Amino acid sequence: YGQGEMSVNVPLGWTVRVDFENKGLAALPHSLVIINPVTPLPIEGGVPAFPRALTVKLVPGLLAGETDSFEFVADKEGRFLFFCGVTGHGVAGMWDYLSVSKEATLPSVHVTRKK
Repeated sequence: YGQGEMSVNVPLGWTVRVDFENKGLAALPHSLVIINPVTPLPIEGGVPAFPRALTVKLVPGLLAGETDSFEFVADKEGRFLFFCGVTGHGVAGMWDYLSVSKEATLPSVHVTRKK
């Protein structure tokens, strides 16, 4: 998914664990950081919206087959972005949404395909 087609929703205060694997068939590196939605989007990297909410090698990225994991506490409400920090990737559409809400009681994932 990309360009906001996927939204992961979690309750406020929950610990979020992300297991990241670059499953790309091409030799393109990828990474992940949870950022505040800013305009314009960063060309590379990005400031994590939550402490420790990013993969290693944020700008150079992880190569195909490489993995990383991180955990953070979703301690503030709002809509954030799952964002690829490799140069040019996020601004090219490699981002989706993370929503944190005190009204949510369970995590959920919603997908809306764009035409």
